[in-house]
Amino acid sequence: MSSKKIFTETYIDNNFVPEIKKTLVFLPIFDAEFNLIFEMEIGELNNERVKYFAKEGKLWICQNFSDELGFIVIDI
Repeated sequence: MSSKKIFTETYIDNNFVPEIKKTLVFLPIFDAEFNLIFEMEIGELNNERVKYFAKEGKLWICQNFSDELGFIVIDI
């Protein structure tokens, strides 16, 4: 997983760290030589710090839904 953060013009507690406006999460696909073949945005995620695994050609991403464990399943 990779991500791109979009920041606001305001800063947290007047420090040098700007507020995060939006986080875009991507699933990059690489070949055997680690050349980027394809990159797909996963709109359902707003944080790249997730637990995930691949099984039978699908990417399973653990997600908390109202204090219940659920999965976002992406067919790759």
